[in-house]
Amino acid sequence: MKYINEFLYFSVGFAAKTTDKLTKIVQKLIEQNEMSETEGKIIVEEYAKNVREQIAKFDKKLEDFIACTMNSCAFASKTDIDTLKKRIEKIESSI
Repeated sequence: MKYINEFLYFSVGFAAKTTDKLTKIVQKLIEQNEMSETEGKIIVEEYAKNVREQIAKFDKKLEDFIACTMNSCAFASKTDIDTLKKRIEKIESSI
């Protein structure tokens, strides 16, 4: 799970850094009068929207993968573990 979290943080960080770089490039183009502010704003907004959509798709796929993995490996839930702990404590106290 540690590696999945690191990958997610890396991905989000990469998307944020790329958006920042795109914004700086667009600002330079606007300053050089090679692009209007409106065009620049549209480009950055469309890119940011696309990144958000891709992150949402990735999150959904990751959630599905984790759910499938958890189900196929038959991990005990926290509730199951807590129930078993209580049963063990009850048995130990009766001995």
